Amino acid sequence: MQLGVVLGRLILAVTMVASPSFASAQKYGISGFGTQGPTSGLTFGIHPDQSRIRLKSTPKPAVTRSKPSSVVSFVGLTSDKRTARLKHLIGFAESRRDGYDAIHYGAQRKPAKRPTELTLREVIAWINATPGQNHAIGRYQFIPTTLINLIERAKLGPETVFSPGTQDHLAQILLEDAGYSAFLKGQLSQTKFMNNLAGIWAGLPTSSGKSRYHGYAGNRATITWVAFKTEIGRIFGR
Repeated sequence: MQLGVVLGRLILAVTMVASPSFASAQKYGISGFGTQGPTSGLTFGIHPDQSRIRLKSTPKPAVTRSKPSSVVSFVGLTSDKRTARLKHLIGFAESRRDGYDAIHYGAQRKPAKRPTELTLREVIAWINATPGQNHAIGRYQFIPTTLINLIERAKLGPETVFSPGTQDHLAQILLEDAGYSAFLKGQLSQTKFMNNLAGIWAGLPTSSGKSRYHGYAGNRATITWVAFKTEIGRIFGR
């Protein structure tokens, strides 16, 4: 059975809240509080108020960025040391303690196995079996709607293991959505690219110094704009 059919039958419990800004953030934001608790500032939980929806199409970005890629191999980019350092920076902001095995600290019922030992089918089964709690998972703290969207775009089978390699591959799609290739070619400014990244990962600051989703569900940037800009400069020599 094709993954699209399987996923089409799985109804995810996700948040639909009244605030337009938070709703917009939920369309594309993927990060989670991680495993360190609210004092760490690791970001993005699913609000306990919920309704049940089906993922029907690619979410509309909350900020302006390049057209989302569909299926891309990323062979060259994923072997690039600069890309690995950029992902490490994002991981530091999102899940600095448990990395690829991070689970939202507010999840009362955790999977039976470590996230990196789960198949995608098992990740989705855990989400469906534990409605009403936070489900951000992995190094990049994927929330359910974003995770399903990325799985479909990457055409990954349900038995694919949610391994570090799989997580990095899914994160690469989001980097492209933020305009990564255009940035590398000099077609997108560093500030614009950084703000685009902050529109996806709420632990990263915008040029205002705050998370794009600051104040929603306890969100805040976990590093400063100066630190963010300095590290991007070190990585890309700009």
